[in-house]
This record gives sequence, structure tokens and C-alpha cells, in this order.
Amino acid sequence: MRIELSDEIEQLVAAKVASGKYGSTDEVLHQALHLLDLRDTELEALQSDAHLKIEEGWQALRHGVAIDGEEFFSALEGSEKALKRKTELSGE
Repeated sequence: MRIELSDEIEQLVAAKVASGKYGSTDEVLHQALHLLDLRDTELEALQSDAHLKIEEGWQALRHGVAIDGEEFFSALEGSEKALKRKTELSGE
């Protein structure tokens, strides 16, 4: 496989190898792709969990069970902040 990297990315990879933390360009790219895959899996799990919670909420409402709106939005805000931190850490 042949890939083209921007000058900025090539310099970043070269710096990682030069730091001694990685033995080769292949090792840097392998680790980067591994971390990308882990991040994607985590984000998919968070999204799936959010969809399940939404469905549970709809089902509860259909059965006349409800929670306080302030409590709900406070919990939702906390989840949103956690997702935003994960996204910021991953560079998206």
C-alpha cells in the first residue's frame, strides 16, 4: 500500500521516531491507527448508550413514568461534556 502524507504529518511521524519512543515509521502509524480504532469503538458505544437511554425514556413516558426535567437535563449536560472532552482529546 502506498499512502501520501502532508509535510506536517511526515514531520510529526519523523519526530516520533526520532524521540526514540517508536522504532520506525510503521510502528508510529500502526499505533496511531490502533488508537483511532479504539476511539471510534468508544464513541460508537457512547452513541449506542445514548440511543438506548432515549428509547428507555420514551418507553417510560408511554407508561406514564417521568423524571424531573431539571434532573434529566443536568444528567444530559454531564454526558454531553464527557463526550466533548473525549472528542477534544481525540483531535476531532
